[in-house]
Amino acid sequence: MATVPLSGSARVGGLVATLLLASGCDPSCASTCDKLLSCEEVSTARLAANDCEAACLVQEKLYEDWDDIELRASFADLKTCIADEACGDLVDGACYDDELYPF
Repeated sequence: MATVPLSGSARVGGLVATLLLASGCDPSCASTCDKLLSCEEVSTARLAANDCEAACLVQEKLYEDWDDIELRASFADLKTCIADEACGDLVDGACYDDELYPF
């Protein structure tokens, strides 16, 4: 995945957008949002855990409805990346993927 430098809210929006799609063993939307929201470096002033999880689940369902295997896999990779990366690296765009639908 390419790293794209973005401003604070765009990075968070892109991260959250990218962060979700449950398939098999990838992290759940709840655990992905828990990780993201636990990062002090990530500005999430307007994002609550329930909102994050709901948006994640909507995006996950969208990719399932589209039956797009590549997007579903990219979304699963994104959630795994968020789980694995340090908070500072998330802010720097470590998991950003501009191919995923931003919610």
